[in-house]
Amino acid sequence: MAGIGCTDNGCIFGSTGGMGTIGGCRCVMRHALSPIECNELKTKIRAQTTLVETQGKMLEEQDKSVKKQRKLLFEAHRLVCSLLSEKVISDSDLAVKVDAWLQKVNTGT
Repeated sequence: MAGIGCTDNGCIFGSTGGMGTIGGCRCVMRHALSPIECNELKTKIRAQTTLVETQGKMLEEQDKSVKKQRKLLFEAHRLVCSLLSEKVISDSDLAVKVDAWLQKVNTGT
């Protein structure tokens, strides 16, 4: 997310080309924003960027947790099957069954 906002290479309104080679952003002049309006807009953009980054990190952590739980489920399945002397379903087949079950749980069907 770095580079979002008015930087030398990333104006909040989009690049007009040549940015980074002709100097800094000039969006205040191009879009008739007052310096106060421009700073308020930058502050809002920074806040939203921070929020999106935080949410992205949370989703990454949830993804890690789900993957860990699935791995534990697959290991438990293999253990139970070995204790009961039953055929072990492959991880990919078990994943399909788990996904279908989760879909039913999430949709209430």
